[in-house]
Amino acid sequence: MDAVRVGALGPLSPPGVVWGGRELEDGLRLGVEQVDAESAGRGGRPIELAFRDSGGIPEAGVAAATELIREGAVALVGEYHSVVAEAVARHADSTAVPFLCASATLDAITARRSPWVFRLAPPQSYGWAVYADFLRGRGFQEVVAIVRPDLYWSSGAAVLEHRLAQLGVGFIRLEFGGSLPERSAAVLSTRSLLLSVCTACQRLNGSESCAARKRNSSAEMLA
Repeated sequence: MDAVRVGALGPLSPPGVVWGGRELEDGLRLGVEQVDAESAGRGGRPIELAFRDSGGIPEAGVAAATELIREGAVALVGEYHSVVAEAVARHADSTAVPFLCASATLDAITARRSPWVFRLAPPQSYGWAVYADFLRGRGFQEVVAIVRPDLYWSSGAAVLEHRLAQLGVGFIRLEFGGSLPERSAAVLSTRSLLLSVCTACQRLNGSESCAARKRNSSAEMLA
């Protein structure tokens, strides 16, 4: 009996999150084993899982998806990175091949309401709002976010900023690129900013109030 070929995607090499791709592949293979075991007694066709490395790069993910479809995959599953999943979702929609996104959260993945694209994880607009609720619940009054300006992190920071504003929590966003000097500059800018806030607070309200404010400040490293 011919197997049903299913294409799978995930990062197995840098710059992707390799451990995330490995865990994704392991989980998918366990799922295939379970489905095959349950369907064998009913005469069902086995599943052949073909896993490809996306490397965390959108173009590589689309190229892998194209190859899998050309090799006979009737559906696509997986992907860890939101920016890759969003690109693959657009490709799946244009080729009319079902794509079940495993763990990526970017809202844009399913925003088009394509009949060919599905997701398991809740969208970013929900998860990051819950994170904002958590920060407020912990008593933080100000949050400084150091964000890499790309589709995923910028979208998440926007959700965080909007929800924190509703909760009355201050929010400052600092953007940086991918190089080590840019990361270091962003960290130093954050330290200088927090020091300035505490110094101004001390001058206005005295050292005791400043200490209290420092306890309620958060520098969140989001990238």
